[in-house]
Amino acid sequence: RIGLVGNGARGPQLLRGLGFGDPEWVARKFQSDGKPNQTLREFYDQEDLNVEITGVCDTFSLRAEEAANIAASDHRSGGASPQIAPKIYPTYREMLDDDNLDAIVIVTPDHWHAKMAIAAAKRGKHVYLEKPMCQTIEEAMVLRNVLKETGVILQVGHQNRQQASYIRAKEIIDKGLIGTVSSIETYTNRNSDHGAWIRGIDKRANETNINWEEFLGDKEHVPFDLDKYFNWQKWFEYGTGPAGNQFTHEFDCVNQVMN
Repeated sequence: RIGLVGNGARGPQLLRGLGFGDPEWVARKFQSDGKPNQTLREFYDQEDLNVEITGVCDTFSLRAEEAANIAASDHRSGGASPQIAPKIYPTYREMLDDDNLDAIVIVTPDHWHAKMAIAAAKRGKHVYLEKPMCQTIEEAMVLRNVLKETGVILQVGHQNRQQASYIRAKEIIDKGLIGTVSSIETYTNRNSDHGAWIRGIDKRANETNINWEEFLGDKEHVPFDLDKYFNWQKWFEYGTGPAGNQFTHEFDCVNQVMN
């Protein structure tokens, strides 16, 4: 029994990983001959993970409603039956107070990651947390201590853990084929208008359907700003800059390949 916190661009992707297909995404995956393409076939062929989405919440109310609709759709992996629509909570705090879930998936701006994970652990809820785990070292230490005290399981989501090149690199290094690794070099290059920061603004969004104060949390109060809300990666108050947005992937590769 899982609760989803945050349903932006990444939310529907993680729901698909859990076996819940977005009807609009499914509709786009049919070929000209009316047959599902390879991506959709692979989605349906995933095993049934015996997951129930029992709660969703998002500071943008329309996104929360969309998450509930995805969870209740007919498009399920492994032949699983559709479930009833999950409860929509006004905030993650109300969700954590409910006994009707065992774990939460946190897919929010970076400045909420550690706070939500710590709160969930204190309530005995296991956590899948999108990268980066925290904004600061101090947050990381508090989260580590809470996890040790509670025994709650935390998984940090790094999407390249199944990448074939990383797996092959680890095999090569483990076999000693390139000798001792003493230096590692990496880079990122996103010199475009999109870069890693511009995610677009939902035209349906306004002050009536976004909980701006909840988005800000303990950050300095600033006037309602759709750019800050949707493209929060551009501000260090809410994100973690190139290190947390991009380098975390490369560093995770080093952790994975070098053990």
